[in-house]
Amino acid sequence: MVLLGALVNGACIIIGSILGRFLQHIPEKIKETVMSGIGLAVMVLGLQMGLKSDNFLVVILSIV
Repeated sequence: MVLLGALVNGACIIIGSILGRFLQHIPEKIKETVMSGIGLAVMVLGLQMGLKSDNFLVVILSIV
């Protein structure tokens, strides 16, 4: 059970690599939209985690 996360991560990387190999002709507009969505999700997640922190000095230093 300890390695379950590592196994799932490895399987997802392999599946994503195989899909990427076959889906090479994705339009640029869709690629840009997906990357913008992922970036926005990461920013929201980071802000939520930063606001939950009790040690704001570490958060500010991390941003700097």
